Amino acid sequence: MSQGAELYLAALSDSALLSLGARLALPGKLVVHTAGSVSRDILRPVSRHTGVIYPLQSLRKEIWPYSAIPLLVDGNDADILERVTAFARTISAQVAPAGDEVRLKLHLAGVLVNNFTNHLYSLAEEFCRKEGIDFGLLLPLIRETAGRLAYFPPGEVQTGPAIRGDRVTVERHLELLDKYEDISSLYRLFTDQIEALRGKIGG
Repeated sequence: MSQGAELYLAALSDSALLSLGARLALPGKLVVHTAGSVSRDILRPVSRHTGVIYPLQSLRKEIWPYSAIPLLVDGNDADILERVTAFARTISAQVAPAGDEVRLKLHLAGVLVNNFTNHLYSLAEEFCRKEGIDFGLLLPLIRETAGRLAYFPPGEVQTGPAIRGDRVTVERHLELLDKYEDISSLYRLFTDQIEALRGKIGG
């Protein structure tokens, strides 16, 4: 490996980062990783100059441009943070400092809004396919709901039978889900939580 670079980017899985120090040493070099849920200090065995550039996005090669992707940065001292920030700004227009705890919390929130939501899409697609209906008809609804988040807090634009207190529709839905145990259990869980939200709003 060439050791003439100004910055080394360790874009590895969390588990691979744990053992990187046993396989690589770059003393005096600036080494950063890209993980949201791993401490900056994991790189200490590699170099005393460490940082993080965490893209708050599930990256795919088709995604472009990168300028709209938030990059959360960190450095083990003020000078390193400045260098990492300057490099990150060559990639994205949205760069913000975030220490280990903040990154971990945002990583968790990202799992909720991205991974879990996509799982719900998968369940809905499976339901539609088995019931012989077109999942594609839901895409405008998905886009509209996501688009509202740029203007309103999610709780203010919650819709559906649970927030309306429409138990008749809820029970009809549960009847339809009688043979879909996984979806039914999630439907009940979310309905209970949204009804609790309605109680707080009403109270």
